[in-house]
Amino acid sequence: MPKIKISFEMILPAALIILLLVPYALNFMAHSLFGTKQFPPVVMMKLPVDHSAIDLPQSVKELRSFNIALELDTKELIKRINDIIDKSAYGMALQGLTAQVLPGMQAEIVGTNFQIDQPGPHAELFSNNRQTVWAWNIFPEKVGRQSLSLLLHLETTDGRNQTKKVVELAEIQMNVEHNPEEWLKQNAWWITLTTIAMGYLLVKYRFIFGTKPKQQEE
Repeated sequence: MPKIKISFEMILPAALIILLLVPYALNFMAHSLFGTKQFPPVVMMKLPVDHSAIDLPQSVKELRSFNIALELDTKELIKRINDIIDKSAYGMALQGLTAQVLPGMQAEIVGTNFQIDQPGPHAELFSNNRQTVWAWNIFPEKVGRQSLSLLLHLETTDGRNQTKKVVELAEIQMNVEHNPEEWLKQNAWWITLTTIAMGYLLVKYRFIFGTKPKQQEE
């Protein structure tokens, strides 16, 4: 039985193949098992605002950015909040709001396992129909059940002092789906290197199992 001599030149390409193919195989298997299940995002409003104020995609996939837009009539919202505060019993508060909300607000979106373009609070931008519009570009970093929170930065007054408050407008729960196609696009260079390494191994070591050792001359 011929002895196989293992060298560094053989180990390195083999290790490269393992390191590159195993993550893809796991990604592909996960997509095959769970990729067909689609759950549209669920929006839970925490303030008196209709769900239609939030525009978001029906599905979210890993490694692919998406947009979320918020459109509010801020004057009407402030009026509703102040009406609720006026009618609330003593000791009852709407997310800690006990004083009148002043005009002007900022919006922010936060969430773990996401990259958010231009994070932090954003000032109001008015559209043609006098609605206030905010928009964010978001990149999901992890698959599975994830959540985002839309926050409003308000300024309140009790007649003497002004205080800044942060309240949650809505919570968005979503299922980030596996996306092996995008994974292939982003790792095309490494896949090419893997193919070259495999070809190198096949050419260099084809004689190990394909040829017989020569008999020693008498």
